[in-house]
Amino acid sequence: MECGEGLRVYNGKVFKLEEHLDRLFDSAKALAFNNIPTREEVKQAIFRTLIRNGMLDNAHIRLTLTQYHKVLSHEVKAFDFFFLVLF
Repeated sequence: MECGEGLRVYNGKVFKLEEHLDRLFDSAKALAFNNIPTREEVKQAIFRTLIRNGMLDNAHIRLTLTQYHKVLSHEVKAFDFFFLVLF
């Protein structure tokens, strides 16, 4: 399962970042995602990606949070893992 947001960057600022993150985390909650990155970790990943790629103006970001649930046949425990994808 996954949830995501499309974000725009103007003059080094992400337009309505807090509102986008509210929706992302609300969607993750509605999909019963557990152990997801914190809001601060997501922000750091966004800004680190923008800076490293010189995306400081007129840029579009697709922020996707994907959860996989895996049960290995030779193990009893199931585990969840997440990908935070920015492109």
